[in-house]
This record gives sequence, C-alpha cells and structure tokens, in this order.
Amino acid sequence: MGVILAYLGFSGITRIPMTLFEISFLGAEFTLVRYLTAVPLVVVSSWLLGRLLTARGFELRNPESA
Repeated sequence: MGVILAYLGFSGITRIPMTLFEISFLGAEFTLVRYLTAVPLVVVSSWLLGRLLTARGFELRNPESA
C-alpha cells in the first residue's frame, strides 16, 4: 500500500516541466531545497498512511476478480 502512495507522491513532485520552470524562474537552489524536503516527506507520509490503512483493514482488490 505504501509503495503505491509513494509512487503517486513522487510522480506529483518530480515532473520535468515543473522542474524546468522552477529552475528557470526560481533558481536551481530553490528546486534542490524543494526536492530535499519533499522526498523525505513523501516517504514518511506514504509509510504512515500505508500502515494506517492496513491497520483499518483497507485492501486493494484485483478488478478482474470482482
């Protein structure tokens, strides 16, 4: 569960057009700081949400078996 949440988080923060926009307008230092703060936050939040959802009994189902 946490892997899926991490993938969704990383796909939102590591988009190439957004990164190029940030570098050109806000500078490479800003982009580096944003990555250095966002990556650990995504890892921690996806791990916590994955544990919370698993503890509450949430499970992913295969759409072919439904």
